[in-house]
Amino acid sequence: MPKIISPQFIKYIIVGVTSFTFDILLLIGITEICSIKPFFAVIISQLIVLTYNFTVNKQWAFSHTAGAKQALMRYLILTVANYVFGILAMYAGNVVAGIDYRIVRVATVGAMVSWNFLLYKHWVYKQ
Repeated sequence: MPKIISPQFIKYIIVGVTSFTFDILLLIGITEICSIKPFFAVIISQLIVLTYNFTVNKQWAFSHTAGAKQALMRYLILTVANYVFGILAMYAGNVVAGIDYRIVRVATVGAMVSWNFLLYKHWVYKQ
């Protein structure tokens, strides 16, 4: 029977779930405990989570060993795009539309997951 879901994709999902959990907990903590507006809290939380995500995906999910500098540069390009998308989504969803910041973040992360695996596999961590 052919494998429908690759082990690499399962690892990517595990990293994604832990990153998402870390992201949401940080966002809520920074917003609620530190009394920082969600728009600014997402800026802080994303920087921390993106560092974790790159490291674990590189070493474990994609077992990338070749061209670490190239992988990092590609990851940073994708990260900047995702980072800007996340901030703009928080602004549009929470500030402009008045949607709860947690709902905005969940929707934003869901959208990013849809394109990140393919970009990680075929561009960022390409051997």
